[in-house]
Amino acid sequence: MAGYGGETVWHTFRELDELEGTPKGHAFRRFKALRGQWREGREFVVLDARHDAGRIAQLKREGRLYGSTVNAVLVSPEAARAIRAVGRIPAGDG
Repeated sequence: MAGYGGETVWHTFRELDELEGTPKGHAFRRFKALRGQWREGREFVVLDARHDAGRIAQLKREGRLYGSTVNAVLVSPEAARAIRAVGRIPAGDG
């Protein structure tokens, strides 16, 4: 997964959905459930189509965003781990 700004690797919802093998929208719904704990610019960034059209287009060309994406959200590695962990049963508890 490619980086966005600085050295931090930022992740898209499409990447997280594909990594988990879940349908489109699954990672976004998890993000919405956790968003209140996070601060924009630290755990996630929003790319606005009016101001970030070039970056959004690039991410689409790279296959990192869904084709229907208008405004994109990128999440930090820590946020990506939390999103992936929501609803997961810890090993040995099943």
